[in-house]
Order: sequence, then C-alpha cells, then structure tokens
Amino acid sequence: MYSVVKLCHLDCIAKYNIIIIIIIIIIIIIIIIIIIIIIIIIIIIIIIINNNNNNIIINIIINNIIIIIIIIIIIIIIIIIIIIIIIIIIIINPFTGLIFGGK
Repeated sequence: MYSVVKLCHLDCIAKYNIIIIIIIIIIIIIIIIIIIIIIIIIIIIIIIINNNNNNIIINIIINNIIIIIIIIIIIIIIIIIIIIIIIIIIIINPFTGLIFGGK
C-alpha cells in the first residue's frame, strides 16, 4: 500500500516538474523573441542612420556596434539554452530515477 502511494506521489511530482519545465521554456522563448525583435529594430534604425550619413568613420563605428550587439545576443541565447538544459536535467533526473526503479 505504501509503495503505491509513494509511486503516485512521485508521479505527481514528475508531472508538476514537467509543467514547470514547459513554463520555463515558454518564458525563455518569449524572452529570446523579444530580444530578436529589439535587435531587428536597432539594426533597422542603424541602417536608416547609415543611409543619411556619408561619413565613413561613423559607418565603420555603427557596423562594429551591430556586430558586437549580434555577438552579445548570440552569447546570451547560448547561455539561456545551457541554463534550460541544466534546469531540465536537475529537475527530471532524480525523479525519473525514482519512478523508473532508480535509487
């Protein structure tokens, strides 16, 4: 009787964790989409400024800023993905072990 209750309890915990993981993933996807939209807007503004300026030095500086922004965004997205993977591994691992006959 106790083992059945224990399994049910662990199953409920696992379902709860899956819901948390899904919510975290959705939030992160929304954040990434917002970041990408902001980057696109910044690039469009810079392109508009670029078209109005014929100064080569300003264009070089603006282009370098665009490259730096893109690199920073890529790094942020990679860090977010790594964090998601770590969170999923931490949350799922102990409970899957218990549910499927682990320790």
